[in-house]
Amino acid sequence: MPTFELDRLLSYDDEALISELRRVAALVSPPFLTKTAFDQHSKVHSSTVRDRFGSWQQALVKAGLEGRSTQTLEALKTINRRFTDDQLLAELRVVSGKTG
Repeated sequence: MPTFELDRLLSYDDEALISELRRVAALVSPPFLTKTAFDQHSKVHSSTVRDRFGSWQQALVKAGLEGRSTQTLEALKTINRRFTDDQLLAELRVVSGKTG
């Protein structure tokens, strides 16, 4: 006999939204949990989650899923970028000036 499952949440409080974020995160393959992927699997729209927590990133942080944000990718791109010799020397001079 098939089981019946609601296609919406019973409650829309912070705890229920965080629980839904975590449930969907378990269904979506890493590394990222995008709003689009969330909307495909969730019982609540990503805009509701975003509006409740201020941003999608803040919602992921609140749910302990900050590593699943595409902002993590942007941070990694910044860390892994290449510097010219002149840029590297200029940065070393700034750090040297600050630390003596």
